[in-house]
Amino acid sequence: MKVSTHSTVDSLSLRAAARWDWHAISALLLDAQLPQEGAKASLSGFVIALDEEDAVLGCVCIEQYGMMCLLRSIAVAAHSRGSGTGRALMGEALRRIDAAGYASTILLTTSAAPIFLHYGFRKILRGATPDEVKQSVEFTHACPISATVMRRDRPKRIQKQTVTATFTSDDSSDPVIT
Repeated sequence: MKVSTHSTVDSLSLRAAARWDWHAISALLLDAQLPQEGAKASLSGFVIALDEEDAVLGCVCIEQYGMMCLLRSIAVAAHSRGSGTGRALMGEALRRIDAAGYASTILLTTSAAPIFLHYGFRKILRGATPDEVKQSVEFTHACPISATVMRRDRPKRIQKQTVTATFTSDDSSDPVIT
């Protein structure tokens, strides 16, 4: 998938991370001061952004917990911040989350809550976090207790409704909708 941006990055590719991408992901997490605990074990849930020379510019991870998921490890290389890389990664992560049919997405943040509000997340109390997600490394010890917990529920889809029109026995031409 090629994504056009408006700034310093002309185009980038988004793809699932492979095992050989771990060192670049790890460096991004360290630079962004994000926890690495549990991240390598979730490597299959990472999506990475690459420039034209296949240098890793950013990452995001989706961890599954039953019918819910945890969005974590959203990081962009310092030289690529403000270029649209983060928006592209978030867009791709939310597209994958919606396509997978997760009921809700949870994330923890210490500094980016206002950004996530623009993606449909809302702040929730830590105690309102679903039990499955509370078992994650992020909740048990990787993120500080002061981190803001946010939730995004699956977007509502227009549901098909069946409408039946019946005519009464009188000569009325108006149907009765049931």
